[in-house]
Amino acid sequence: MTLTQIRGEQIQYPVPMMKQDSTYHLFGGFQGSTEEISIGADTWVHITNIGNNLWTGLEVDGFSLVADELIVTNTGDYCGTLSLTFSGGNGKDYLFRIYNLTQVEVAGYVIGASGAGDGNYTNACIPLYLEANAGDHYQMQIYEVDGTNATMRNAIFYLAYLHE
Repeated sequence: MTLTQIRGEQIQYPVPMMKQDSTYHLFGGFQGSTEEISIGADTWVHITNIGNNLWTGLEVDGFSLVADELIVTNTGDYCGTLSLTFSGGNGKDYLFRIYNLTQVEVAGYVIGASGAGDGNYTNACIPLYLEANAGDHYQMQIYEVDGTNATMRNAIFYLAYLHE
């Protein structure tokens, strides 16, 4: 170890690392699903199953997943990603969004992908940026203009706290 003098103070190197015990974060999704989402024409629909337990959190701190809704425990800005794999009508255009039910607004942007037929998988990757208040409820939603159903296959998401 060496000592360095800076503005009259001695600094010892290497500087001890400060360890943070936890940061609000969420990791999870679903795998191997065959959940068909019934989409009405010109309607955004919650991506869920009949038991409202399609989405699971494998690592959860500062959030909760209830009835396939994400509930934020602590006010702050959060960022992450969501990747969805689905099967849908060939050439049909599907849109995906995360929707803040509490503030009645879309969080971030809407992302789209075209279906490749019932037996074929298509992927959509959505960047997540939430400016959340404590207690905000979010849903993953899907839209297709004609109301052509989609089958959800796999999803994985990650969300982490940035700052208040």
